[in-house]
Amino acid sequence: MEAKENYEKLNIATDQMTDVVATSYSSVVKGGTDYGLKVIHMTRLNASAAFDLFGKLVAVKSQSEAIELSTVHARQQFDAVSTQSRELWNSLRRSRLT
Repeated sequence: MEAKENYEKLNIATDQMTDVVATSYSSVVKGGTDYGLKVIHMTRLNASAAFDLFGKLVAVKSQSEAIELSTVHARQQFDAVSTQSRELWNSLRRSRLT
């Protein structure tokens, strides 16, 4: 039960921290702001995925279940980070052209 409470606290703290960082970006130029907000959004998604994995790992009943969860998570994160990298690269290219 304590692990679940800690998980919730970390999740809330991460969201609050991300909101503070997002707010501070308002003084940056438009292209940089858009890029920064995308990075923050992607960071939030990746942190949330990591916390979700942690929450699931806390409840596993066997080592094989933990390995399976970790493998699925790693595959999903690899795909997500690949997509995110392409999006960021395209965003940079567009901001240079405008």
